[in-house]
Amino acid sequence: MDERDHLLSSLEDHLEAAAEKSDQTEVQTAIKEAKTATAEVKDADAGRGSFETLLDSLDAVNTDQIENPEVTEHIDAAQRAAKRARDR
Repeated sequence: MDERDHLLSSLEDHLEAAAEKSDQTEVQTAIKEAKTATAEVKDADAGRGSFETLLDSLDAVNTDQIENPEVTEHIDAAQRAAKRARDR
């Protein structure tokens, strides 16, 4: 597993943890979309555009709306992992 794959795996772990901790429908829907975007990045030889779509989907979770601070922490960590994977 190279560093990029490790970062994407970490991103998936953070999305899963965020999904488990959130009971807000809007947040759950946004996390599901981010998971789909992550899978697309992993399945393809992802170019910068795929990562931008992933980052946009993570932004759509909108941490201002999240009631549980643990969910916000996981989304922030997922965003950091996505940016680092994109830059690899």
